[in-house]
Amino acid sequence: MNRLLKNKCNFIAQSILCCVITFFYSSIVHAQAENVNHSIIQVNKVCARSAVECLELVEVELKRTTPNTYIWYDLLQHKFDALFDLQKISELNKAVTPWIDQEKLPNSFKITVYIYYAKTSFIQEDIDRAYLYSQKAKNKLIEMNQVFPSPMRLIQLANLQMRLNEDDLAYETLQALEKKYEKSKNAHFMMELYGNLGHVTRNLSLHELSLEYCLKTIPWSKKYNNQQQIGTVLFNLAKAYLHFGHYNKAEKTLHEAQEFSKKAKDEVKVNQIQLYLIEIKLQQLQTQQAKILFDQINVNYLPKSDLPKITKLQKTLSGLPIAVN
Repeated sequence: MNRLLKNKCNFIAQSILCCVITFFYSSIVHAQAENVNHSIIQVNKVCARSAVECLELVEVELKRTTPNTYIWYDLLQHKFDALFDLQKISELNKAVTPWIDQEKLPNSFKITVYIYYAKTSFIQEDIDRAYLYSQKAKNKLIEMNQVFPSPMRLIQLANLQMRLNEDDLAYETLQALEKKYEKSKNAHFMMELYGNLGHVTRNLSLHELSLEYCLKTIPWSKKYNNQQQIGTVLFNLAKAYLHFGHYNKAEKTLHEAQEFSKKAKDEVKVNQIQLYLIEIKLQQLQTQQAKILFDQINVNYLPKSDLPKITKLQKTLSGLPIAVN
């Protein structure tokens, strides 16, 4: 009897101990999951707000995230996006190159790698390589969209079609999305949709329509509230104004774009905007102001594609006398 009672007590004690251990382990797992979810939410929030802050946070999170997990790949995609937004082209090309020939990757990550490898190749003037990987990314996007349809993925596809000089196809893709999602409240999606419609209509020389789309992009970019993106959207609007010779509107919009770019620490865009402000001053015959603005440019931040413009402006300004106001 005593033995039975003792065995029963031992069984109860072991059961309680198992329950305690299980509860304790479950609590740890739950806490870890909560921490991971909090980190993901925080990264998404920061990366939607600022590309500079995004890069800083992502580097921290990558060091404490298990490599080759979906979260790790997601962090790398945020890093690539931020590098491109800030036009850190050499860094971006260096970051994506090790992944380019790896096959065992998540499809969405592989598409991102192909896209940015193609984009950096275009900028580095390796056109054959750029077209090759644009086509690879396009094929992967089409394949993936057939299995998991996504409107944002279709915008990526349209963007690639523009890169491949398939502007008519890109316009059809984007027009279909505009019609289908005209009542969407997703600020990021609508900003990308109208922004790309602005680009493709400009490519097709539909300049009035391009201006309309640029104007439609502004409220969505401000609702999305990414300082760097707002600066870029305003910059594109200013260029649309310049096409029609609306210099006062363009100048005002460029100053606004420059303020947002400064807040986002987007030095590339700040200096690109300066180039357009100089051109406006020259159009207005304000030579002295143009020369002052030119002296403020930091050429080190400008991409290679802007160097011919710098050379042209330098030549123009050196041949002009300073006007006395």
